[in-house]
Amino acid sequence: MTINTLNMKKALLLLLLFSATSYGLRAQVSPGCQQGLQLWYAADTGVTFTGSGVTAWADRETKTQTYNLTNTTGVTASLPSHNASQLNGHPTIGFDNNNEDQLYNTSVLASDFKAIAYMSCYMVLNANTGGQVFQHGTGSNRVIFMTNETRWGGKAADNTVSFTNSVGSSYEVKSWLVSSQFVPPFNQIYQISTNGVVDDDETQGSSSNVSTTTDSFVVGARHSNRASFEGEIAEIMIYKSEHYLATATKASIETYLALKYGISKNTSGNPTYRNKDGVTLWDYNTDCGNGAYSTFSNRITGIFRDNCFGTLEFNKSTNSVGTSTAVLTGALTDNGGTFANPNSFQADFQAFLWGDNGGTLSFANASDAPTGFTRLNRVWKVDETLNSSTIGQITFEIDLSGSDINAGTNQSDVIIIIDRNNDGDFTDAGDETINLSSWNGTTRIGQFSADFDDCETFSMAVRSTALPVTWSKFNLEAGDDRVNVVWGTSTEINNSHFEVQRSVDGKTWTTLATRSGQGTTHDYTDYSFIDYTPVVGVNYYRIKQVDFSGVESFSVVESVNFMGYFALEKSSIFPNPSSNGSTVNMELPFNKGKVTVSVVDITGNELSTQVIEGASGQLNTKDLSEGLYFVKMQKGNASKVVRMVVN
Repeated sequence: MTINTLNMKKALLLLLLFSATSYGLRAQVSPGCQQGLQLWYAADTGVTFTGSGVTAWADRETKTQTYNLTNTTGVTASLPSHNASQLNGHPTIGFDNNNEDQLYNTSVLASDFKAIAYMSCYMVLNANTGGQVFQHGTGSNRVIFMTNETRWGGKAADNTVSFTNSVGSSYEVKSWLVSSQFVPPFNQIYQISTNGVVDDDETQGSSSNVSTTTDSFVVGARHSNRASFEGEIAEIMIYKSEHYLATATKASIETYLALKYGISKNTSGNPTYRNKDGVTLWDYNTDCGNGAYSTFSNRITGIFRDNCFGTLEFNKSTNSVGTSTAVLTGALTDNGGTFANPNSFQADFQAFLWGDNGGTLSFANASDAPTGFTRLNRVWKVDETLNSSTIGQITFEIDLSGSDINAGTNQSDVIIIIDRNNDGDFTDAGDETINLSSWNGTTRIGQFSADFDDCETFSMAVRSTALPVTWSKFNLEAGDDRVNVVWGTSTEINNSHFEVQRSVDGKTWTTLATRSGQGTTHDYTDYSFIDYTPVVGVNYYRIKQVDFSGVESFSVVESVNFMGYFALEKSSIFPNPSSNGSTVNMELPFNKGKVTVSVVDITGNELSTQVIEGASGQLNTKDLSEGLYFVKMQKGNASKVVRMVVN
């Protein structure tokens, strides 16, 4: 946006005046400890429902005027649904794209809503088909939030801002922030964030206003020919205050919602996890010796206490909502608490967060595990915020049904390993091994308890005999024109086949070849594959194992830097042109093998051939007459021709 100096000064002055009014004695301070919270609906509080559906949803914000939503249509078949324990143990309210399927209040004051000046809205929802989430106002004086756009005014063409990213089909923490510049023509700044990361930021003129009288606030309804909302809503918080530039405020509210519902923030840009006290709960830039927190930024979640949010305390949280690879559920069990009935944190603002390194759910690392065991590829890191107190013992429930561990594995075959000295090695004498306190071999779900310290990492290991395949080796070797992939097993149980997979980014994988397995064997077996088409630069490889019942597992990921073709692409000769009888230098900056170099005249006759090893060599032109020649370089299947002039 562009504002001249004079207007900027006016804007700052007006902003100070508005701030003095908004944050002065008349400002409403909510249980959320944020200024100006006017509407707050959470599906786990104040919901009235029967077998036919939801008839009322109470505004949980404590202020003089509360705005409780109701449904008085009398059409019971279209009432919103109440879905218990739908999202990380919390309920949601479902809407089905029916104009009668709505909750509303007809007496919300525009002065409380304050939409024309500034508004900060936070929601946790998913959308099956788009539509209108909420609206406030009447006629052309209304503000509408839809899944793919916002409308400032009821007319179809007025002040419409389309979002870069619509609300998706999975649960998301969505932030919609509106800020006025307070400078004619009173443009509005719109900022849309998804899971903590801004995905749209733009400025639009605003010719409409929200009425200064009493208007309706409707959730789930349509306006005009716009579709009603179809999906589920867990929570809505609307502030009559500006959070567009208040990144700390925005981060604390998004953290509350993300941790409560188990929705990890988008890792793009290392988004901040922050409590209301201003403390960063997950510092991406901290390196504790065993790896920076940014390395373990997958599926970040946790348990915490923050009295600023209505003395809410979330003792349990799934690893990550909306993923089939959720493994951990944590609960505070210090001082006699249980997983089903956790204890309370001792102090406000305490938190215990965990995130993982993105490793697969395969037990494939035999080198970094106790003797006779194989470690899971996935490793977790913890971050404790103690706030001058202690947290104590945490009990985790582990779900290994999505891993490659054999069904029926005994409890004694599964252990937890903690890197107590934070050196990235799980086999040191100072590290700790913990047995499971419970285990179901059929479901492959169990529990363990530990008193973790800040920065520690932990993983799981199983006895090698409990795995379909015990990996004995996995090696890569880059040649001049190929990459040799070699792996071996010492045990195979019910093993159908292997797939060799390659990736250029470590995330998206392509299957290159298949090798048949040995079924069941306890003998060493070697396998190999030659990749003749590696990309120039870093190539990632892994082996996918599939047993006869379709269960999959993966080896560790290895990488190799392939420069075969690159050595020729970056080659050069000089001086060029050269003088008769002089020496011509050849540079092959990335070459590590043998390159065959030939000099060919314009008729195609090969005049000389030599082999250059390493990054440089020389060509002798003493027997060449003046004219044009071609220098042909050959390295495996790769070749390059360079023009050479002799004067």
